[in-house]
Amino acid sequence: MACRTHYTAACYNTKEAMTKFQKFFPPIYILLVVLGFLYIRAVLKEGDIAVNSKIKQTTTESHPSVVYLNVESAGGTTEYRARLRTIDSVNELLEDLHKNQGFNYEKIAYLDHTDIDFVNGKQAPQGYTWNLYEGDQNITSVIDSTYLKDDQVYTFRLTQTLMPQ
Repeated sequence: MACRTHYTAACYNTKEAMTKFQKFFPPIYILLVVLGFLYIRAVLKEGDIAVNSKIKQTTTESHPSVVYLNVESAGGTTEYRARLRTIDSVNELLEDLHKNQGFNYEKIAYLDHTDIDFVNGKQAPQGYTWNLYEGDQNITSVIDSTYLKDDQVYTFRLTQTLMPQ
């Protein structure tokens, strides 16, 4: 700004500085371009990054399966039979029985567990819960991720709840 309004020695030094800049700029620019080119070439010369592409592949064969669901209660045992595939989950078994054979249940899925309140219109009494078993193993909380096995019997049982003391 001072150079536009006043003609001083500083304005003339700017002209000299500009000529120095014009003199050194092209070689510095060419040097930076060459160094950038060499750097990119060296990086690309490193080759491909090794990627571990070993993905664990679990192949589940899908074939028809016949499964059974027993509901054990004070009034006796009710048995249901369904034809599904081995890639179906236990939850899909329950849904299929609900649609096709009149099996009724009410499931409440929480983040860490699953509760089943009603099975065939029967609510669990105070201190008891409905649990689904595969053999002797309680699978109530993992019915979405448990797959069907051919000729497997799944059983709903009333189980006494352990009260914390």
